[in-house]
Amino acid sequence: MKTIALLLSAVVLFLLGGCAGMSSNTGAQAQDNVDYEKVYLVEQWAKRNNAGVWWVNYPIKKVAANTSQ
Repeated sequence: MKTIALLLSAVVLFLLGGCAGMSSNTGAQAQDNVDYEKVYLVEQWAKRNNAGVWWVNYPIKKVAANTSQ
């Protein structure tokens, strides 16, 4: 029984890991870009307040995609 539960857990984690790597951008007119201004402001605040920042996911700013080619 333990073996089946372990195998099932491994399969679930594998499938969830695959889903995490997929892009969720459904709008063709928008493009994701890192919001460097917000990153800078948060890191400056952290320096002033003796805090640490570890970015797991950078903040994203939506911008219009350049459609002229």
